[in-house]
Amino acid sequence: MATENSTWGYTRIQGALKNWGHDVARSTVATVLKHNGIAPAPDRPSSWRTFLRAHWGAIAGADLFTSEVWTPRGLITYYTLFVIDLRSRRVHVAGSIPPPDAGFIAQAARRLTDAVDGFLAGHRVLLCDRDAKWTQGFRRIVEGAGVRIVWTPVQAPNANAYAERFGRSIRAEWLDRLILFGERRLLRALDEFVAHDHGERNHQGLGNELILPEPRPALSTTVRWRERVGGLVRYYHTRSLTMGGVFGHYEHWPSTADILLEPSAATALGSAVRVASLVPLLYQTGPEEPCRGLTQTEREEA
Repeated sequence: MATENSTWGYTRIQGALKNWGHDVARSTVATVLKHNGIAPAPDRPSSWRTFLRAHWGAIAGADLFTSEVWTPRGLITYYTLFVIDLRSRRVHVAGSIPPPDAGFIAQAARRLTDAVDGFLAGHRVLLCDRDAKWTQGFRRIVEGAGVRIVWTPVQAPNANAYAERFGRSIRAEWLDRLILFGERRLLRALDEFVAHDHGERNHQGLGNELILPEPRPALSTTVRWRERVGGLVRYYHTRSLTMGGVFGHYEHWPSTADILLEPSAATALGSAVRVASLVPLLYQTGPEEPCRGLTQTEREEA
């Protein structure tokens, strides 16, 4: 109770225990807390987990990771600055540059805190490690936009675990498996991974769901896949089939003969048998009566 509720004093804890049927003296509570190294309220610091939960939904984490890029001047280390929203896991790459200077960091802060489309718009807390690259200009711009910068404890990467995890994932799954020739290739690879991370990569912390899932088709047919960076990763999904998608070039509702003779439908569905399975759609009744004009014999043949 004391570690999870930093403002609870000895008497408050005594009362909470009484609700359970435990009559404990106030001095006993004080002795137990002192024996376990827990300071009395209000000097008792709250836990890091409590802090994150209190600001959940309005807290983001920032960090930098490095990547090696071949240039005409040789192998150069680029630093990539990114920000991640802790609740949704959405990531925004603010830019990449060889050893960053104060100007780059300050410009990144301006873009992140832009009132119209800045990634930190709506956030109130930004977690940063104690790297010297977070300059005074960066702090002044971010805090001037109403975002409080919270520095993680010394040598405690788990305090900014979500950002650390993203940095490790993009290096292990992406950048370490590529030979990057030039800055443009690096920037393209970063954009590809962010798109993959948001719409194609399942996240265990989100119930193994996607950050930005695509609408699931009502009528799923064959399984399709799309690749990123020449097949480095693939995303498998089902392709939906609608009457408008296959027979969109018809000016009227397709007849039975149209469906059975349409080559593109056979290609999309994979077999003529599955094309025939679409025919029952023509028997739906509605204002336009799509089955009007078909004889009983035609229906039986279909």
